[in-house]
Amino acid sequence: MRYWYKIHKWVSLICAIFFLLLCITGLPLLFKQEISNYNSLQNTEKVQRTASYAELWSAVNAGERLIQQQYPHKIIKAITAEPSEGRILFRLAGRDDKENGAGLHLGMGSQIAYYPQDNMLFDWNSEKVKYAALADFMHEMHVWHIRMGLGKDAMLFLGFMCFLSLICLISGLFIYKAFMKRTYFAEIDKRNSLSKYFGWHKFLGIISATWAALLCFSGIMIVLFAFGYNAYMHTASMAAVNSLSGTAKYNGSFSQAFVFMQQKYPQRNILAVEFPDRKNNNQYIFSITDKEFSASRLKAQLAFVGEDTKGQLQSFTEPMPLYLSLAGKLMDLHLYNHNNIVLKIIWAVLDIITIIVILTGIIGWGKKKFSLVAGNADFSAFSLGVLSKRMIWQIPLIVMGLSLLAMLLPLPVFGRWGTVVAIVLWDIVFLIGIYHYLRNR
Repeated sequence: MRYWYKIHKWVSLICAIFFLLLCITGLPLLFKQEISNYNSLQNTEKVQRTASYAELWSAVNAGERLIQQQYPHKIIKAITAEPSEGRILFRLAGRDDKENGAGLHLGMGSQIAYYPQDNMLFDWNSEKVKYAALADFMHEMHVWHIRMGLGKDAMLFLGFMCFLSLICLISGLFIYKAFMKRTYFAEIDKRNSLSKYFGWHKFLGIISATWAALLCFSGIMIVLFAFGYNAYMHTASMAAVNSLSGTAKYNGSFSQAFVFMQQKYPQRNILAVEFPDRKNNNQYIFSITDKEFSASRLKAQLAFVGEDTKGQLQSFTEPMPLYLSLAGKLMDLHLYNHNNIVLKIIWAVLDIITIIVILTGIIGWGKKKFSLVAGNADFSAFSLGVLSKRMIWQIPLIVMGLSLLAMLLPLPVFGRWGTVVAIVLWDIVFLIGIYHYLRNR
């Protein structure tokens, strides 16, 4: 137990600032869509209508014609369907070689959103906002949250900090029993300020432990996926070159290639398409995924389409490695299980609770060190009774079990009712905490 305590203390001191940074920057990002809608001068009602993949892809030709009319000097480099927003994203590039090659995964070129239900184009590069400072603030929060304001390599360091934070949370559970032998769950020891800080640290730590642990774990998965997917794209591209080495430059239309892919992969959703150019060996690159897991283009399998010398369409796809598919599903715990505004508010409360846990731990550690050095620690008020293991762990295990279910049920695979049940479970968790706090005051 002594070693677990040392691990918890020193690992906490190492990663506390970084964990605190993630919590602080993540708080406004929970409401980034709502803030963006509020700050945008665009008619936000038009971006809230949902549509199916089939509806969006059937409207691509209409969007393409509109783009050709309004952007005659641009060419389409990539198309992405976003059913949750009811829109199609066209990535455009200039016709000259310098600007060409701004494909789907490179994130270059201008991006135009097309809303089929309104037959309207919206240029994201010229978006007008009410408050530029607010938009800049949200951008900075995003940059600091994913890579601490540094380059992409900082994601590795941040992933390591997530790992240390996870170790910190796990070690905290191992030492929880030793510090709760004479204290009931949610009972705040008020003998002195040191006991009070650690009392809040232990109580609120249990409330937010599962939430924080899963976010740290899924944060590690995000970093793993980000670097692994880049390697997968390179491997898939090289394999496609070898497999389709006999194909000539593709001269067919996008519609032909799209229908070909629909027929070849009827059980898949097509999330995005990158158009042929020199950099992708003059082939279409389709991002496809199982229909049950279509939340993000970033998790899609790549499929390449080209034409052989006889004009027949040929395709090649490289399955994603198992570890990458698993990481892609696990990072949904970080990204796609709080899309409901009520869940966002709940997550904000949990975020604030976690910030309090971190701060009370730091302050408590400082006060403990001062008290021990000065000889001011007061241990005279300890209860003589020792709680059983069952009494120590019963409520915390119930809280953590309910929290785990509340984190899993909002995932897209469980549908709307999963979200409803998750909200109820979080309410129960909070009520348990409030009830025991009031009972043991």
